[in-house]
Amino acid sequence: MCGIVGASSTHENTEFWIKDALVELNKRGPDATGFARSNHIIFGATRLAMVDPQVRSNQPFARGQSLLVFNGEIYNFRIVKSRLSNRVKFVTDSDTELLSYILQEEGIEGLTRLNGMYSFAFYEELSQQFFLARDRLGKKPLYFRISREGDALSFCSLQTPLRKIGKAELNHVALISYLHLGFVVDPLTMSSEVQSLRPQESLSIKRDLKQLSISSNRIGELRNTPEGSLRKLVTECIMSRIHGDNSVSISLSGGVDSTIIAIVLAEQGVDATAFSVRWPDSDKDRYNYDFETARKTAGKLGLNFVAVKGPDSIEIPDFLEEYLEIMEEPNNNPTGLSMISLFREIASHGFRLTLTGDGSDEIFGGYDRYRLINRYKRLVNVIQFPRQDNPVKSSKLNGFSRLTARTWSDWASWHQVFSRYELTDELMLKREHVDDAFQFFQGEFNEFGFPSGGSALKRMMALDKKIWLSMESNRRLDRVSMSYSVEARSPFQDDLLNVLWCDLSNREISQGIGKVDLLRAFPEIEKLEVLSKKTGFSSPLGHWLRANSEWVLRHVNWLKRYENIGPRIRSAPEMQADLRSGDFRKLQKIWTLVVISVWLQRMQAKEDFPNE
Repeated sequence: MCGIVGASSTHENTEFWIKDALVELNKRGPDATGFARSNHIIFGATRLAMVDPQVRSNQPFARGQSLLVFNGEIYNFRIVKSRLSNRVKFVTDSDTELLSYILQEEGIEGLTRLNGMYSFAFYEELSQQFFLARDRLGKKPLYFRISREGDALSFCSLQTPLRKIGKAELNHVALISYLHLGFVVDPLTMSSEVQSLRPQESLSIKRDLKQLSISSNRIGELRNTPEGSLRKLVTECIMSRIHGDNSVSISLSGGVDSTIIAIVLAEQGVDATAFSVRWPDSDKDRYNYDFETARKTAGKLGLNFVAVKGPDSIEIPDFLEEYLEIMEEPNNNPTGLSMISLFREIASHGFRLTLTGDGSDEIFGGYDRYRLINRYKRLVNVIQFPRQDNPVKSSKLNGFSRLTARTWSDWASWHQVFSRYELTDELMLKREHVDDAFQFFQGEFNEFGFPSGGSALKRMMALDKKIWLSMESNRRLDRVSMSYSVEARSPFQDDLLNVLWCDLSNREISQGIGKVDLLRAFPEIEKLEVLSKKTGFSSPLGHWLRANSEWVLRHVNWLKRYENIGPRIRSAPEMQADLRSGDFRKLQKIWTLVVISVWLQRMQAKEDFPNE
């Protein structure tokens, strides 16, 4: 979806921009394309028709004097519709029409009734109301750009069309975000002129004397109260995502989460096909342990099974080029390259919908860091640990301090590639740029807020959901899947499960660490032997780098000529030693530099973000 509100919506070039944007958006919605005008508004939309695929539900969707463009799915729309059927006459079977009605009648507050993943733009002519909004866990993207004069706002599901509106300048804070974490945090993008709507954020926009007045608000949590056993609730979350689909695909990783989805699909008699990635080119057997587990699990449950060949090491340069084209920004997660193979194969089998286990670790405490924080919970809740910028001089203190999740640095220390100290010492970034970036990060960190009375453990889990899950994992999943016109849905990120988590006490959260509650709800997991040799959906990064060492050295050395980053380039023998070391942190740093080098060179070739 895309569009413009304000003065530029009447400009003769606007329609050309909308049409060009729709061409780029076609992969996200190949089934229908349309645009519509209203007073100082023009909307465009492409559609991947999953619910009510009739023409009547195409977008932009008009209802009375309102216009809506909407990306995503409202999972409880049939329940909400049935409660309104006595007094509202709906003319489609779509969730789009319900969303339009709710926004007309209740505004953004009405979203507390809706459970789903979405981003949308809504305009109501009578009240002159214009809203942009994004779902609670950022499963669907939405970017915007405000004109220099402040009289127009353009929005799009992709960044690239917005960058084409005018000059694009590199955002130094976004660059530091990438080098620090491996991804760009919202609301930043790599362009200073383009912003991302934050997860769970809405913008209310009014036009006053040819200027736009913009206010940001936070979408409220779902009103509904979860009922029944955990098994019943998880089953409902899974089945609500495939309502009306006779056959579905599942990304089966061989772990607890995707196996639970497979168990439910088999139990409910759904015709399901499991897809799992294997790396025949890998130098270590452990990367394929999960594939073997997934294959055996599918056989025991009676599911169809498709083996997906992951990228060979010789293909990595080309895969990285495609990955960065898909992501529109640098992202250092090598799993994204393997996801290209996965969703390409899913699409080739004719599937438009796949289920994934993403989000379960953040909701049900699957990460090892949660066990560590839980183990030292008494300590971290009593002692205030000092922190120094240089981790070499204060490693023990920093090691304890990171358990508290009281500052951005505490949280980031679990995810970071280059620390604050390393950004200036190893990459030679300007200290004032790094200081500005960390001041921004801390301000955003404080805005996220914490659960009322939350422990260090609950704070860490909440921040992982709001930052890493929303801004890295969900972004990567959406971009790669939708680039092949496949919609990926993650039942463990259901708003009802999130409400359940928020309602749990610190003690209940603590007792459930390690997915204890899920394992009790689905005892079949143990019989299926999915817990043995679990490595997660990872990729053989070290092997890829070693097999392409000349390519790696060339791209890392290119950064030496780039003015915004000046890494202390190690000699070729030293770099080769790092590649052979098997030290994941060293490999991750090298890969992070390769990715940003490839991305920056791509942008320069397109005459975007020229070297300053």
